[in-house]
Amino acid sequence: SPAISQELMYTTGGVSATNLHLLRCNLRIGMARQAVAIVLALTCLLSCASAALDTSKYARSKVLKADAMKMYWRIEGDTVHLAVEATATGWVGFGLGETTGMAGADIVYYEAASSKLIDSYAVSHAKPTADSCQDWNLISAEKSGDKLVVEMSRRLVSTDTQDRNITNDAAAPLLPTTVIAAWGDSAEIAYHCSECRVAVAVRFFGTGDDSRLAGLKADTTLKQHVLNVNNKAIAVKETEYAEFCFDVQTLLGRNDSTTPMHVVGFEPFINPASNKKYIHHYTLYGSSQACPDTEPDSGYNKGPMVWVWAPGSEGNALPPQAGVRMLGTGLKTLILQIHYDNKKGDKDQVDNSGFKIFYTDTLRANDAGVLQIGDPDVNLYGQALPSGSSKLTLFVAAGSC
Repeated sequence: SPAISQELMYTTGGVSATNLHLLRCNLRIGMARQAVAIVLALTCLLSCASAALDTSKYARSKVLKADAMKMYWRIEGDTVHLAVEATATGWVGFGLGETTGMAGADIVYYEAASSKLIDSYAVSHAKPTADSCQDWNLISAEKSGDKLVVEMSRRLVSTDTQDRNITNDAAAPLLPTTVIAAWGDSAEIAYHCSECRVAVAVRFFGTGDDSRLAGLKADTTLKQHVLNVNNKAIAVKETEYAEFCFDVQTLLGRNDSTTPMHVVGFEPFINPASNKKYIHHYTLYGSSQACPDTEPDSGYNKGPMVWVWAPGSEGNALPPQAGVRMLGTGLKTLILQIHYDNKKGDKDQVDNSGFKIFYTDTLRANDAGVLQIGDPDVNLYGQALPSGSSKLTLFVAAGSC
């Protein structure tokens, strides 16, 4: 409480700021745990029998993975109340991601065997490290059959530097929040199979669909077209970069190549779905040149980058005032580069994955482009800094803006 914090300020004397933070943190943890213990005891007195999750308490919900993982939440003042429901018997983890992977994620996980909720963080693909300050409060947890349900709460903005804040992400141009989740049947959190984890973009605030793609799909003024690779044999090697060229005019059946259009969205798909374990990412480029007679290789002049995608994100919808110009003075062809990972050397694997474009003949106010920063082609990997230098500044002429 503020009063106790004030008293600490007067009684700790020369205690360092770090130790003072830990004192406050430990005091808060103790008070929170006592409160949780009382709540759990009262709950048990009322009904010790296992009960289904009362979803009416939560304003929003999202299926993170069909038949495997679902989250429910509500925002009250400065606090988020969260429930996760997983097809698991041992443990379940939930995180606020820096990307769609574990590295950099703020993670909370529950282990049924110990009945412990652990606030933690991850710096690599390894077991998360427990935070110095445990900011998540366990409200309830139950295991029924093959389902594990955990309810918890936390302040949106944390004073713990090992936590990620949950900020107002209600609408574009603000990006939704990346959440990750994993689950398993072992007694303790452990390595999980590729089918027992997920990464999804979620808007904690707001009331609508968390995807701008939903708006594109519902817009009857937009046209759609599917572009996919055709029976691509996945190489029997760990890493392969394959490139595929699409002639926009031919694919869309347009007689006139001089009339421009705007592509305003991209939605990926993997076909068959089981190929998810082989596809690392897509990179889409555009070119004013015609497609080569054979499929392009890594040395082909692909032109500017148009779009990138990796599993865990759902695609991209451009802002309503911009689109990627195709035909006319715009791009004539699209070159899709797919990074395949076949780490186990599986044979006879065929891919028909691709993406859908959303486009309009009514040009928007602006042409969209992609700004690449740093070393996008990883040409500097492994190179040492010049002697006596502590940093290296990269400069590439911007062209036009």
